[in-house]
Amino acid sequence: MRGIVATCTAAVLMATAACGTSASKADNDALCSALSRELTGAGLAGTPTRAQAVATANRLDAHVRQVADSRLHDAVVRLHQDLHDIDVAWRRRGPADVTRAAERARADARRAARACGLGSDAFLTS
Repeated sequence: MRGIVATCTAAVLMATAACGTSASKADNDALCSALSRELTGAGLAGTPTRAQAVATANRLDAHVRQVADSRLHDAVVRLHQDLHDIDVAWRRRGPADVTRAAERARADARRAARACGLGSDAFLTS
């Protein structure tokens, strides 16, 4: 019985190790550089137009799966989602919802900038 438990425990540990990812400084730097490029012209200094939100969300599509520190990764995923939400708000809901979605996007852009070791407004461009 102990042999089975030990074998199962070893299998779980190996599976967990295989699924885990560890971000290196180079991984984080690569994602931060990509964000700097992709968020230029995103309109996050104010309220992005629908076209800006769609274009920026589409550019971020390629980066939401990049390996990065969990704080940075989570901020990028939320920002990506916020940009899609801005698009939906422009199409279906109205200006108040667009404003709220833009506020969430700015907060997530600030989180991403801080996770990159930058000033909190580094990714808030017109």
